Order: sequence, then structure tokens, then C-alpha cells
Amino acid sequence: MELRNYETVFILTPVLSETQIVDTIAKFKKKLEDFKAEIVYQEKSKLRKLAYPIQKKSTGIYQVIEFKALPSVISDLEREYTLDDKIIRFLTISLDKHGVEYNIKKRKQAVFKEKEPKEEVKDNSKEQKANDKNESIEKASIEKKESKNKEESKEGSKNKEESKEGSKEESKEESKEGSKEESKEGSKEGSKEGSKEGSKEGSPESV
Repeated sequence: MELRNYETVFILTPVLSETQIVDTIAKFKKKLEDFKAEIVYQEKSKLRKLAYPIQKKSTGIYQVIEFKALPSVISDLEREYTLDDKIIRFLTISLDKHGVEYNIKKRKQAVFKEKEPKEEVKDNSKEQKANDKNESIEKASIEKKESKNKEESKEGSKNKEESKEGSKEESKEESKEGSKEESKEGSKEGSKEGSKEGSKEGSPESV
């Protein structure tokens, strides 16, 4: 008898540990293999919010397995589900060719979506490196300009100090020159006055 395509979904209670989740999924996968089923695809288990509370639980761990098997396997598989208290819901559906094609297309899209973020992360890291490099160049340029401005400021203040010192020296020299000239003029005037007085005093005696 020809094998048919099926997809089974079972929901695990969210209170399980990681080890219990892995062991339970492995258990039902082995059951399918024991029933001579062929596993086509197994999705990664995911914690999802339930549409409505089940056994007072608002979330559950979903597991999807696509497989090929004889129709008689389905009743045996679902009986195993009901015997395990870790399973809070399950559903098994038969896939026609359109369902099989849809699942193949969905898997390809999932693989493509998984690759996209990695490429974006790489591109972002490259952009980040470029931005960091530009920032460091700009920072170095700013520091260089600031250093140059400081040097120019120092030179300017130094020139001002030198200019002040020069003007002080010049004023001192001018002051000295002025005092010398005044003393010379004073001595000349004094000698002239002395000679005049001397000549006046001498002339009556001679008469």
C-alpha cells in the first residue's frame, strides 16, 4: 500500500524543562519510526501563546512533524498522544500535493529569512567599523586643530609680552634721554648766568 503524506502538530505543557521537551519530542519521533513512517521534516519546537487557555495554560510548546506513513499509523500515533500527560493538544492532517508543495515553499522561505538577518548583521558591522573610523579621523583632526590654536594662542600671548617689555624699555630709554637733556640744558643756563654776574661785578672796580 502506498504511503501518504501527513503533518502532525502536538502541544506540550509549558512547565516542562528543556530536557523533558527534548525527550518527549524524541519519544514521538521514535514512535513514528517504529510504525514504519518516513520523517520528511521536523520543525524546531517553539513556545507560543494559545488562542484560548488549555488546562489553565495560556502558552504551549508547539512541535510540527511532516511524515509519510500508512493510514493505519495515525490512530496508533494519536492513541500514544492521549496516553502522555505532557501533551495538552494534538492534531494530525493528511496533505495533498498542494499541501506538500506549500510546505516545501514555506521551508525555503524560512531558510531565506534565517540567512537575511546574518547578512544584515555583517553589513551593519561593516558600516559600524566605517563610522568608527570616520569618527576617529574627525576626532584626531579636531584635536590637531585645538592643539594648533593653543600653540597660536601661546605665541600671541608671548608676542604681547615681548611687545609690552619693548615698550617699557623704550619708555625708560626716552625718560633717561629726556632727563639727560634737561640736566645739560640746566648746566648750560647756570654757566651762562654765572659768567654774566661775574662780568657785572668786575666792571665797577676797574673804573
